[in-house]
Amino acid sequence: MKKNLLLGTVAAFAFAGANAQSIVTTDPQFRSVVLEEFTGLHCTYCPDGHVRADAIKAANPGRAVLINIHTGGYAVPSGSEPDMRTSEGDAIANLSQPNGYPAGSVNRDVFPASDINTAMGRSSWASSADQVLMEPTPVNVGATTTYNSSTRELTIDVEAYYTANSAAANNYIHVALIQDSILGPQTGGTTYNPTNYVGGLYVHSKVLRDLVTPLWGDTITSTTQGSLYQKQYVYTLPTSITSLTVVPEHCKIAIFVTETKEHIYTGIELGLDGVTNNGASLTYYGGLTNLNTAVLEGTAPDTSAFTFDFTPSMTTPVDFIFELTTDAPGDWNGYYTVNGTDYTSRDTLTIMNGTVANLGVGVIPGATGAVSKYTLIMKPINDTTNVTYQDVYVISGITDLVVNGTGDWGDGLNYNWESLYTDGLNYAGNTAYDATSGFVFKEAKNANALSGVNNIYLNVGWTFPSFTDDEANAIVAFMNAGGNVFVAGQDIAWDIMSGSGYGTSATINLFSNYFNSTYVADGSASSNSLTANSSDAVFGTVSTSSVIDAYNGNMYPDQVNPKTGGLNIFNYPGSKSAGTRYENGTYKVVYMGVGMEMVQNTTVKNDIIKWSHDWFYGLVSTEEFDNFANSGMKVYPNPNNGNFTISINAEGVYNLSVVNLLGEEVYHAKVNNASATNVNVDLSELPAGVYVVKLANNEHVATQKIIVE
Repeated sequence: MKKNLLLGTVAAFAFAGANAQSIVTTDPQFRSVVLEEFTGLHCTYCPDGHVRADAIKAANPGRAVLINIHTGGYAVPSGSEPDMRTSEGDAIANLSQPNGYPAGSVNRDVFPASDINTAMGRSSWASSADQVLMEPTPVNVGATTTYNSSTRELTIDVEAYYTANSAAANNYIHVALIQDSILGPQTGGTTYNPTNYVGGLYVHSKVLRDLVTPLWGDTITSTTQGSLYQKQYVYTLPTSITSLTVVPEHCKIAIFVTETKEHIYTGIELGLDGVTNNGASLTYYGGLTNLNTAVLEGTAPDTSAFTFDFTPSMTTPVDFIFELTTDAPGDWNGYYTVNGTDYTSRDTLTIMNGTVANLGVGVIPGATGAVSKYTLIMKPINDTTNVTYQDVYVISGITDLVVNGTGDWGDGLNYNWESLYTDGLNYAGNTAYDATSGFVFKEAKNANALSGVNNIYLNVGWTFPSFTDDEANAIVAFMNAGGNVFVAGQDIAWDIMSGSGYGTSATINLFSNYFNSTYVADGSASSNSLTANSSDAVFGTVSTSSVIDAYNGNMYPDQVNPKTGGLNIFNYPGSKSAGTRYENGTYKVVYMGVGMEMVQNTTVKNDIIKWSHDWFYGLVSTEEFDNFANSGMKVYPNPNNGNFTISINAEGVYNLSVVNLLGEEVYHAKVNNASATNVNVDLSELPAGVYVVKLANNEHVATQKIIVE
């Protein structure tokens, strides 16, 4: 093949600073997505990756560039199968470090799902792409092409214009040759992309065939606002690469700019002959900055106030539509503020160019507990698809919080097991629970917005990484502050402790020193039942359940043992430990080597969460024989409507109290009892929910949970 950078091209580059821009737009733009997908024709799940990548492009016309890089063991052809590998693709994969296939690098950025490398599983591509699409690019890229079919000579004129300063003194421009419509086999294609066939052969598209520029790009040396880069590439299209015909009609050019080797600012694609792309995808009118906090802990009826700014980039005043949306309960109220004026409904307001607009969101929680999301949306009245928004969260009246994992699902599909955990809390009689993501939990902990939350329930499922470092550190901080943790999911121990997953010093510390457990072995389908340790004072009466495959043939229940001070609570067949619990006077933790989605029996999964909940609140005696607790006090009826009787069968002077799950005492009486006494209590004026009755003197304590309906 021939890569020919003509002497005239060098001269054109040398005088670039003196030439006026003629191709690329000079209006500020949002970033476009460049998804490099690491794939292979023998990879079963890769066709699903192709479908997901195509969906990102379809949802964002003109703002997504897809490059399929065939690399790794699954890309090795057999016999006459097409060889779509390139040495450049292997080098890019080595940079991105895929941990399985398919993997994808979105703009060569690191996201929570990718942890420390840029490659990540396919279930995180769309959310990562959404994040990129919300951000401005400091540089726009434009190009035009001309193709001579007689000589196969392709001329590419490239321009890059800086609308803002780059963070790096030098940037790098990349030009790649991409080819569609390569026919061949594909493992898993008939299952995950069955319509992508011609004559019984899979249609391979967006395949990286060659780089016109060097592997890590050509250097752009002027990267400050107003700088213009221009260069012409003349490239002779090979007739074949790795014995595969290069068909011009099936080819296109991808062009993008990186800050270094990584962090792709933005990119474009265009055909070979007489095509121009000026890089105008979505105009950047300005950005939101200076958010005081993303999460606040609210108290009814006080206002939780968020403040932030809109810094405009437009050159003239623009009318914006403002609107506030929320998932909050009906008894909550909210408003937004623009330059000191409050609004409660959709309105059209003028934002001046050159002047920072002061924005805000106010939230007034109601009596209903929730973790509520409020989103302030602003969009130009003449460009309504161009949406800028700010999410904020308020947590109020919540004592128990389900935290959903943020990692990639192990098989690349999407699952939602949240209801299994909230159903368990409802079964326990708790009325002050809600659910949120690991990201929001982390932000809430860092903002000191979890003082009212007593317990968290980590719904990890089968995701990788099980926890990011930031999430692990937030969980540790929550536990050190006295919070209790329930955690469940398969492969958590393997992921963190086996040496073959995503374990880091932060997650190893969480697992070993806070979950207080050791990893024994990765499970299999033979770990197909869950039986309580009958001698355990908390879970010993829970029935046995089958453990089922919830992940399409991927069944890996972790075998784990408790460390010193911990207890085994459940077993798989063969007395292999399936779960542990531990307390140290500061926090309590229950760890299950399977997720609740894998526990077949609904009552068993509810009981696991209920008994964890009750143990966290001290409603379960861990003394095997506590005669006083068993016979000293009885409450009836239970559940009740707020009117109930406490029967005390113990002599002496006792303090009788009733507290809610926030720890607030709602009833108190002193009982001087010579034999048996009945105390009638009226809590009918209090909200429905779970309360704890406590009878205590200097020698004994008895507690009982009651439910007021």
